[in-house]
Amino acid sequence: MFRGQLNHTGVAHTISTVAASPFWNHSVGGYTVTDPAVVGGRVYIGSNDHNIYCLNSTMGGLLWNYTTGGYIISSPAVADGCVYIGSDDANFYCLNAATGELIWNYTTGGQIRSSPAVAGGRVYFGNSEFKVYCLNATTGVLLWNYTTGGYISSSPAVAGGRVYIGSHDHTLYCLNTTSGGLLWSYATGDVIYEFSPAVADGRVYIGSDDDKLYCLNASTGKNLWNYTLGDDVRSSPAVAAGRVYFGHRDHNVYCLNATTGGLLWNYTTGNSVEMSFPAVAIGRVYIGSNDNKIYCLNATTGVHLWNYSMGSEVYATSSTAIAGGCVYVAGGSGTLYCLPTLLEPPSFTLTSVLPNPSNGLTTIMVMNTTTDFDTNGIHANVSIPTGNWIYPVMIYTGENTWTGTFMVIASGLYTIRINATDKAGNRAYAGPMSILGDITPPTYENMTKSAVQLELGGSETITVFGMADLSGIQRVLIKFEGNNHTMTDLSGGTWRYSTWTPGAVGNYSYTIYIQDNAGNWNTTNGAIQVVKTTSPFPETLIIIIILTCVIVGIITVGLVIRSRRKSSGGTPKAIQVTRASIIPEVPPPTPPISPEIKAVRPPPPKATVTSRLKNWDHTPIILRMTEEQGRGLTAGGSFAGAGVTVGSSRISRSLKLDKCHLCKKESYALLTEDPEKRTIYCTKCGQKYQVLLPNGELWSFEK
Repeated sequence: MFRGQLNHTGVAHTISTVAASPFWNHSVGGYTVTDPAVVGGRVYIGSNDHNIYCLNSTMGGLLWNYTTGGYIISSPAVADGCVYIGSDDANFYCLNAATGELIWNYTTGGQIRSSPAVAGGRVYFGNSEFKVYCLNATTGVLLWNYTTGGYISSSPAVAGGRVYIGSHDHTLYCLNTTSGGLLWSYATGDVIYEFSPAVADGRVYIGSDDDKLYCLNASTGKNLWNYTLGDDVRSSPAVAAGRVYFGHRDHNVYCLNATTGGLLWNYTTGNSVEMSFPAVAIGRVYIGSNDNKIYCLNATTGVHLWNYSMGSEVYATSSTAIAGGCVYVAGGSGTLYCLPTLLEPPSFTLTSVLPNPSNGLTTIMVMNTTTDFDTNGIHANVSIPTGNWIYPVMIYTGENTWTGTFMVIASGLYTIRINATDKAGNRAYAGPMSILGDITPPTYENMTKSAVQLELGGSETITVFGMADLSGIQRVLIKFEGNNHTMTDLSGGTWRYSTWTPGAVGNYSYTIYIQDNAGNWNTTNGAIQVVKTTSPFPETLIIIIILTCVIVGIITVGLVIRSRRKSSGGTPKAIQVTRASIIPEVPPPTPPISPEIKAVRPPPPKATVTSRLKNWDHTPIILRMTEEQGRGLTAGGSFAGAGVTVGSSRISRSLKLDKCHLCKKESYALLTEDPEKRTIYCTKCGQKYQVLLPNGELWSFEK
C-alpha cells in the first residue's frame, strides 16, 4: 500500500535485520513514478507504459503484467489477495494478486493519479474531476463520492474512521469513512499536490505549495504549528518516534519535532528531494534524490550511513518501500531496484601497520565496531614493490581487534588495503595505508682517521663519509676496547667520532656499526697503532747537523775557488782550465797504460790550436797549445814535454797538464784504453777528463 500503511506514516514496523534476498534490479518498461507495494513475496508496481507489473521479490523475475488504457501514476494497494490501482484512462482496476487477472474495474469521469487506500472492505481514491470515491473493495460498487473544489492527485490516509485527502483547491479535507460526509477542512495557501497526509498521535501532517508543512489536529483540523521553507513542500511526510521527516526541492531532508515543529536536523543531498517520499525502519530513514541516489540516514541524528547510486533519477512520486529486509525503489528510467536495508557497510578502521619502515615481519591491526561480519571476517591485501599482491590472513584477537602479518621481501613501497563483508552482503573498505620496506643494509663511501700511528696521550678522530640508505640512517656506533660509542651526525651522510684517547701502547682494533631506520646493519673495521711518545731533540739535532754541513760545504767551496785564483796567477802557458766541477763519486782506480794508443784527428791547425777537455760530468775544460809548441812535432816528440805528436796524427798516452784543476798539481793525464769513453785521468788525484776537438767533436783513439 502507498506509504506502507493506511495512515501513510511511511513506517515499516516488522522487517528482518538481514536481507532475505540479494540485490537485484529489473526493467519495468517505461517511465516509472509509482511506489512499489510488497506483499507475500511479490512486488507490484505501475509504469507509464500503461502496465501493472508483478515481480518475484526475491530474485526480481517477472510473474505477470496487466495492461491498462493509460499512464499509471497511481501506486498500487494490495489487500485480501487483490491489487487495486487507478490509471489515466479514468478506470480503477481490481486484479487478482496471484495471477494478474481482472476481477473488476470502475470507470470514473477523469484521470486517476491518486493512490488508493483499502480499509474495512472499502477502497478510497480521488481523481481529476475533483471527486473522492469510495467503492466496495470486493465488488467495485460505488458507495459514495465527495466533490471538492479542485483536481485531486493527493492520496487518502485513513485513520480513526476518517479519510484525510488534499486537493488542488488548497484544502485538506476530513471525511467520514462510512458516509463520505465532511467532518472538517483546512485551507492552506496553495495547491496540495501529488502527496499524501500522514496521521499519527492525533495529528495530521501535510505539505503545500505555499512553502509550508502543516500540523493539524486530526479531530478538529486546528492548526497546531507550521514550518516554513523557501519553496513548495511537495513531499509526503513520514512520522516515527515523535519526529517528522520530509524532503524538499532545496536538496535537503528535514527532521522536525512532531509536537513543536522545531528543526532537529537536516541533511543535504546532491539535488532536489521533491517527490521521493521518506520511509522509516529500524532507526534509519530511506529516501531518494534527483541526484540519482538512494540515501540511508540515521533517524535520530541525520548522520549519513550509506547511499546507493542508481543509473537514473529517483524521480517524482517514486518512493521507497521496505519489506523483508530490503528497500525497493523505482528509478525514473523504468528500473525497479531491490537493496538490502543493511546496505550500511561494516564499520572498521585500519589502525596501524608496524613497523614503518620495516625490514621483515610486519603487523597489520584493524579495529571494528560492527559485529555482523560474514564467516570470512576481514580480509587484507598488500601490493608489493615487485608488482604482485600478497594476502595476509586476518585473525580476530579479541576486543574488536583483528591482526595479520606479512614479510617484507623486497625494498620499496608496500600498500595495504582492508575489506570486509557483513552478513547482508554489504562490503566496506579501509585504507590504503603505505609503509616503506627496506631490506638493504646502509652503505658508505669512505672512512678516514686522523693518524694511522698514534702517540700515547694523543687523540684520534674517525670520520665516515657518504652514508646512504633507502629508509635513512638511524644511528652509527663505534666500538673501542669493548665499549660502544655514538658517532655524531654532521649531516650530508657524514658521521664522526672525536677525541678517542688510548690508555696504553699497542695495536687497537675498532668496529663501526651503521643502522638504518628499518633495522638493517652494516659494519666496517679499522685498526690504530699506539706508540710511545718520542723526544723532539734527536730530530732537531739532525736538522742542525744537516744545516752545519751545508754551511761548511759552502765555505769550503768558497775557499777552494779563492785559493785557485791566487795560485794560478794568470793564464797558464800550456794548459788553462777555465771551468771545472767536483765529481762526487769516488774515482775508479788508475787504468793500466796501453803501450800504443793511436789518435786520429783532423789536420792540426796552422794557427793556435785549442783543445777542450770535459769533466766526467761533461763540464768542459779548455786546453790551449800555441802554434810554436805544435810546429815540427814528430812521432815520439813531445809537446811541452808531453810527448804529443800532431803532424803524424799520433798522440802519446800522456799529456802534461799545467795543473790539475782539482789537486793543483802538475801531472800527466793518462788516456783510458776504452775508446768509447775516451777519458784521461790526472795521475795525482784521478780526476777524469775527456778530449775534444776544437770543433766540439770528441777525439777518436785507436790502439
